[in-house]
Amino acid sequence: MDKRIVNIASYNRIDSLIKTLKSIYNQCDEINVCLNSHSGDIPEFLYSPKINLTFTDNSKGDAFKFLYLNKSNGYYLTIDDDLIYPPGYVDYMISKCKEYDNKKIITLHGRNFNKFPIYSYYKSANERYSCLNNVKNDIKVQFGGTGVMCFHTSLLKKDIGSFLYPNMADIWIGKFAKEKNIDIICVKHKKDYIKYIEQKTTIFDISAKNDKIQTKLTNSIFGFIEKKEVSVIVPTYNNVQYLEECINSILKSNIDYDIEILIGIDGCVKTKNYLETLELAQNVRVFYFNQNLGPYSIKNTLAKISKSSNLLFFDSDDVMNPNMVDTISNGLNRYICVKPKFEEFGGKSLGGTKFGEGVFGIRKDIFLSMNGFEPWKMGADSDFMGRLYKKRVSILHTPQILFKRRIHPESLTNRKDTGMYSPLRAHYARLSKNKKGHGNPVELHTRDYIEINISNDLEVNTLPQKEKNSVLNLLNRVQQPVIVKEKKEVNYEKVNKVIYNKTQNKKPTKKGENSLINKNLNVRKRIFNNLNNNRNLGGKI
Repeated sequence: MDKRIVNIASYNRIDSLIKTLKSIYNQCDEINVCLNSHSGDIPEFLYSPKINLTFTDNSKGDAFKFLYLNKSNGYYLTIDDDLIYPPGYVDYMISKCKEYDNKKIITLHGRNFNKFPIYSYYKSANERYSCLNNVKNDIKVQFGGTGVMCFHTSLLKKDIGSFLYPNMADIWIGKFAKEKNIDIICVKHKKDYIKYIEQKTTIFDISAKNDKIQTKLTNSIFGFIEKKEVSVIVPTYNNVQYLEECINSILKSNIDYDIEILIGIDGCVKTKNYLETLELAQNVRVFYFNQNLGPYSIKNTLAKISKSSNLLFFDSDDVMNPNMVDTISNGLNRYICVKPKFEEFGGKSLGGTKFGEGVFGIRKDIFLSMNGFEPWKMGADSDFMGRLYKKRVSILHTPQILFKRRIHPESLTNRKDTGMYSPLRAHYARLSKNKKGHGNPVELHTRDYIEINISNDLEVNTLPQKEKNSVLNLLNRVQQPVIVKEKKEVNYEKVNKVIYNKTQNKKPTKKGENSLINKNLNVRKRIFNNLNNNRNLGGKI
């Protein structure tokens, strides 16, 4: 027999919560209770045998009632802490699931919109069905109330990370259901079947005053999306501990825009395997580059294949603020390039400007006309910005902070071999400084790749200069170290090694002769120590 699993998230309503749980305790097999940002004593009832108690923050709000969805098997019922459930409630909800062959989501509360776009999620609904009032017949709804919901877990599985914004569980479930062509049925019931426990404040009271995000999300679900031309390009190597937080922040920042997110993996199988475990939005595309040659040729490649006329380069260990895409997109209507201001995690600064070189928005035609980045291991973003400044184009430095920069010991700017005071970085700085004229590369340096289907199947795409057979061969060997045949072009991996060995074996220079190399190495050690003390791994559960 399938288990009956009741799930609830509660915030600062401990007395009401106990009344709710007692009304349904004898109707189910287990109850998952999430106490959001709880403080104070824990009532003895919450330690009852059927109850699994979890302490959470309030970052997902009511969506924490779906925290255990992926791990559960059986009938999944979600309830609210301001309702009293009648005897036989669970039996009734499960019987309605079975009536629809476990192929529908069942609820007692819902709403429909007759036309889109809507101007307000809470005010625009043409049809409203309340769990507290009479509903004469079963009716299909676009959004169901998750406080009175039931479905079989074979129908829907979602990770808690899929709920990007808090206290919008009804909308998120509506979105997931529409994506999977699952109907939500508000089933018949009589008035006062469900009883309400009076509260001082509710999610509705707070959200109805300002439902801008709810409205944008609802419109986007039904295809009414503001057209913003931006392709977000994110190269990554071995940052799995930061990657999901980064991706979610980008998704939050473009919730009402029809843009694409292109992630390029720089030869790290660990990262590839990790991304294949995530459920990513349809506008997120993932590409695997077989060798670890640095982020810049990846940026060039993804810029070339991008569909938008505007590009936004972002780092995989940073986190966007919700208004970043909007600000960059609007800025590119007037400026050639937009450089966003950042703040560092923990509030501490390593000094210098608050406008990084590697994170910026730019018009695609300008970027490609300059042949993009040099295919170096590091420092190519500073080189590109230097060339852009030479063109005297219009550049916007945003007055507001648009993202959080994460500094950690494994980043290119801090590693011993590639850090700010490394001989290799100093060499690239000299190459950039000594350039003549416009200084652009002679061509756009790109690389071969495979596109990864996150459903765990692989689709092959190729760049023009490679034959399809060679990429298929690469695909067959992607889990193995690959020996690539030499091409009739510069092997930048070898160049980087040669340069590094030359700088390592070079005789020490006199003091002041090369300030980049002769910086006190103790400065770097102090930076590493500070970083280890201040690492922020994000709000993982």
